[in-house]
Amino acid sequence: MSTKDTPTASELYKLIVLQGPDRGKEFQLEPGREYVAGRADDCHIRMDASDKTVSRQHARLTTNAGNIRIENLSAANPVQVKGKPVQTSVLKHKGQFRIGETLFVFEQTGGRASSATAPNKKILVFVGLGLACLMLLLMIFSGGDEKSSQKEAGQKEIGAIPSDMQKASSGTQTTETIPGATVSDTPAPGTGVTVSPEDRKTADQHFRQGMFFYDTGNLSRAVDEWNRAVVLYPDHPDARVWFLRAEKELEEQVKTHYQNAMMHYKYMRYDDAAHEFRLVVELSRNKTGDQYVNALKTLNELEGR
Repeated sequence: MSTKDTPTASELYKLIVLQGPDRGKEFQLEPGREYVAGRADDCHIRMDASDKTVSRQHARLTTNAGNIRIENLSAANPVQVKGKPVQTSVLKHKGQFRIGETLFVFEQTGGRASSATAPNKKILVFVGLGLACLMLLLMIFSGGDEKSSQKEAGQKEIGAIPSDMQKASSGTQTTETIPGATVSDTPAPGTGVTVSPEDRKTADQHFRQGMFFYDTGNLSRAVDEWNRAVVLYPDHPDARVWFLRAEKELEEQVKTHYQNAMMHYKYMRYDDAAHEFRLVVELSRNKTGDQYVNALKTLNELEGR
């Protein structure tokens, strides 16, 4: 992937490849300009030719006022935003979109974005200091009265309760410590399975990674990450719920792609059918189901034509 224009020092925007053949690459964009992304040699953002799901001219990108406008140019494989095909879409800072196998994130790196951030941070600092001073003054003026009133109330209560009952009462308020107990010995709620702090931390990392993939429309990767989290921490408070939800959504996607593939195949639109069958094969988690087996068989026949 390459850009035809040479970056300059005045650029305020960039595209970063999060997934795909060119993962990690960055492309500088100037404000108020149009860029065409695709496999053709004359594209401003030339994408990897090995990705056959990318058209020669796949999308037109326009940067303006801190946003990027995306216009789909591909009839076979539309641009996707949050896993859904779009014809036009406007994204702000940190917005993500997919072309074929490549996932881009749009970032504003300077100009208005950076200049607006500094004043906001200063305002927050001053507000925080003001609140802290106010809290301190309230504590100073009210602390003495509260202590005296609490002391008087305590003396009255102690005078009303016999000494032996005071000891019994204070004993019930103490927490019994189990010798040798540590955080790692604490069972996870629900199943009683002992989970170490390291496994909980790793499970949380898989859960957050799953949320990232879910937000970017990659359900298959999200399900895999949440499954890893549940294996490490069976009673993770969120991972199991999101795992079951995403797995159901993924099954619906596979069903839709399979129906589309069969319709294209019926009317002899073999290229479109092959694309849909390929998605069925890639997204199916049940590798022994009828949909997966039939999709794989038909896809091999179409690719051998």
